[in-house]
Amino acid sequence: MNREDAVMSERKTWLEVLSPEACGMHLHQERVGRIAVTVDDHPEIFPVNYAVDDHGDIFFRTDPGTKLDGVSRAQTVAFEIDGIDLDRENGWSVLVVGEARWVADPEEIERARSLPFAPWTAGEKANVVRLRPTKVTGRRIFRPVTSDRHAPEG
Repeated sequence: MNREDAVMSERKTWLEVLSPEACGMHLHQERVGRIAVTVDDHPEIFPVNYAVDDHGDIFFRTDPGTKLDGVSRAQTVAFEIDGIDLDRENGWSVLVVGEARWVADPEEIERARSLPFAPWTAGEKANVVRLRPTKVTGRRIFRPVTSDRHAPEG
Protein backbone atom coordinates (compact mmCIF):
# COMPACT_ATOMS: atom_id res chain seq x y z
CA MET A 1 0.00 0.00 0.00
CA ASN A 2 1.44 3.38 -0.95
CA ARG A 3 1.30 6.51 1.22
CA GLU A 4 -1.71 7.97 -0.66
CA ASP A 5 -3.76 4.78 -0.17
CA ALA A 6 -2.84 4.72 3.54
CA VAL A 7 -4.05 8.30 4.04
CA MET A 8 -7.31 7.57 2.21
CA SER A 9 -8.02 4.47 4.34
CA GLU A 10 -7.22 6.36 7.57
CA ARG A 11 -9.74 9.07 6.66
CA LYS A 12 -12.63 6.66 6.13
CA THR A 13 -15.96 8.01 7.39
CA TRP A 14 -18.34 5.93 9.50
CA LEU A 15 -22.07 6.36 9.88
CA GLU A 16 -23.62 5.30 13.16
CA VAL A 17 -27.36 4.98 13.69
CA LEU A 18 -28.26 6.58 17.02
CA SER A 19 -30.34 4.66 19.54
CA PRO A 20 -33.74 6.01 20.60
CA GLU A 21 -32.14 6.92 23.95
CA ALA A 22 -29.35 8.91 22.27
CA CYS A 23 -31.90 10.72 20.08
CA GLY A 24 -33.93 11.59 23.19
CA MET A 25 -30.82 12.83 24.99
CA HIS A 26 -30.00 15.18 22.10
CA LEU A 27 -33.61 16.40 21.87
CA HIS A 28 -33.65 17.23 25.60
CA GLN A 29 -30.24 18.96 25.56
CA GLU A 30 -30.67 21.24 22.55
CA ARG A 31 -32.84 24.37 22.44
CA VAL A 32 -32.94 25.32 18.74
CA GLY A 33 -34.23 23.17 15.91
CA ARG A 34 -35.80 23.52 12.49
CA ILE A 35 -39.41 22.81 11.56
CA ALA A 36 -40.18 21.86 7.96
CA VAL A 37 -43.66 22.61 6.64
CA THR A 38 -45.23 22.76 3.21
CA VAL A 39 -45.91 26.27 1.89
CA ASP A 40 -47.63 26.71 -1.48
CA ASP A 41 -46.78 23.12 -2.52
CA HIS A 42 -43.07 23.32 -1.61
CA PRO A 43 -41.12 22.69 1.61
CA GLU A 44 -39.82 25.53 3.74
CA ILE A 45 -37.71 25.22 6.89
CA PHE A 46 -37.77 27.61 9.87
CA PRO A 47 -35.62 27.78 12.99
CA VAL A 48 -37.51 27.56 16.27
CA ASN A 49 -36.70 27.56 19.97
CA TYR A 50 -38.26 24.44 21.44
CA ALA A 51 -38.64 22.29 24.53
CA VAL A 52 -39.52 18.64 25.08
CA ASP A 53 -41.98 17.54 27.75
CA ASP A 54 -41.88 14.35 29.86
CA HIS A 55 -43.88 12.47 27.20
CA GLY A 56 -41.44 13.32 24.39
CA ASP A 57 -43.73 15.89 22.74
CA ILE A 58 -41.93 18.89 21.23
CA PHE A 59 -43.33 22.39 21.81
CA PHE A 60 -42.54 25.73 20.22
CA ARG A 61 -44.18 29.15 20.24
CA THR A 62 -44.82 31.30 17.19
CA ASP A 63 -46.64 34.37 15.93
CA PRO A 64 -49.33 34.02 13.26
CA GLY A 65 -47.77 33.53 9.85
CA THR A 66 -46.15 30.98 7.59
CA LYS A 67 -45.10 28.43 10.25
CA LEU A 68 -48.48 28.40 11.95
CA ASP A 69 -50.32 28.27 8.60
CA GLY A 70 -48.10 25.41 7.45
CA VAL A 71 -48.69 23.46 10.64
CA SER A 72 -52.45 24.00 10.49
CA ARG A 73 -52.63 22.62 6.91
CA ALA A 74 -50.16 19.74 7.29
CA GLN A 75 -50.95 16.18 8.21
CA THR A 76 -47.30 15.56 9.04
CA VAL A 77 -44.25 17.77 9.58
CA ALA A 78 -40.53 17.19 10.04
CA PHE A 79 -38.34 18.63 12.78
CA GLU A 80 -34.54 18.43 12.87
CA ILE A 81 -31.68 19.22 15.23
CA ASP A 82 -27.98 18.69 14.68
CA GLY A 83 -24.50 19.35 15.93
CA ILE A 84 -21.26 19.68 13.98
CA ASP A 85 -17.61 19.64 15.05
CA LEU A 86 -15.73 21.16 12.11
CA ASP A 87 -12.28 20.53 13.62
CA ARG A 88 -12.90 16.79 13.95
CA GLU A 89 -15.09 16.60 10.82
CA ASN A 90 -17.91 14.78 12.58
CA GLY A 91 -21.45 15.51 13.60
CA TRP A 92 -24.86 14.14 14.43
CA SER A 93 -28.49 14.81 13.53
CA VAL A 94 -31.88 13.80 14.87
CA LEU A 95 -34.99 13.81 12.69
CA VAL A 96 -38.49 13.79 14.17
CA VAL A 97 -41.57 13.19 12.03
CA GLY A 98 -45.05 13.53 13.42
CA GLU A 99 -48.29 15.39 13.73
CA ALA A 100 -47.98 19.05 14.75
CA ARG A 101 -51.03 20.92 15.96
CA TRP A 102 -51.77 24.40 17.21
CA VAL A 103 -52.60 24.11 20.91
CA ALA A 104 -55.96 25.66 21.83
CA ASP A 105 -56.62 24.22 25.29
CA PRO A 106 -55.73 26.89 27.94
CA GLU A 107 -54.40 24.29 30.41
CA GLU A 108 -52.12 22.75 27.78
CA ILE A 109 -50.91 26.22 26.75
CA GLU A 110 -49.97 27.01 30.36
CA ARG A 111 -48.24 23.64 30.74
CA ALA A 112 -46.26 24.27 27.53
CA ARG A 113 -45.32 27.79 28.65
CA SER A 114 -43.90 26.35 31.87
CA LEU A 115 -41.34 24.35 29.87
CA PRO A 116 -37.78 25.74 29.82
CA PHE A 117 -37.74 27.69 26.56
CA ALA A 118 -38.32 31.22 25.36
CA PRO A 119 -38.37 32.67 21.85
CA TRP A 120 -35.29 34.67 20.86
CA THR A 121 -37.06 36.99 18.43
CA ALA A 122 -39.36 39.91 19.18
CA GLY A 123 -43.09 39.44 19.42
CA GLU A 124 -45.49 37.86 21.83
CA LYS A 125 -45.33 34.36 20.27
CA ALA A 126 -48.74 33.69 21.75
CA ASN A 127 -49.38 30.56 19.67
CA VAL A 128 -48.12 27.23 20.97
CA VAL A 129 -47.53 24.27 18.66
CA ARG A 130 -47.14 20.68 19.84
CA LEU A 131 -45.37 18.08 17.71
CA ARG A 132 -46.24 14.54 18.71
CA PRO A 133 -43.50 12.29 17.27
CA THR A 134 -44.44 9.17 15.31
CA LYS A 135 -40.87 8.58 14.09
CA VAL A 136 -37.55 9.60 15.66
CA THR A 137 -34.28 8.69 13.96
CA GLY A 138 -30.72 9.85 14.35
CA ARG A 139 -27.26 9.35 12.98
CA ARG A 140 -23.72 10.28 13.81
CA ILE A 141 -21.04 10.75 11.18
CA PHE A 142 -17.49 10.15 12.36
CA ARG A 143 -14.18 10.60 10.61
CA PRO A 144 -11.02 9.84 12.57
CA VAL A 145 -8.53 12.68 12.81
CA THR A 146 -5.23 11.97 11.10
CA SER A 147 -1.98 13.62 12.04
CA ASP A 148 -1.25 14.76 8.49
CA ARG A 149 -4.74 15.99 7.68
CA HIS A 150 -3.79 19.65 7.95
CA ALA A 151 -0.24 19.27 6.67
CA PRO A 152 0.60 21.29 3.55
CA GLU A 153 0.74 19.30 0.33
CA GLY A 154 4.06 19.04 -1.38
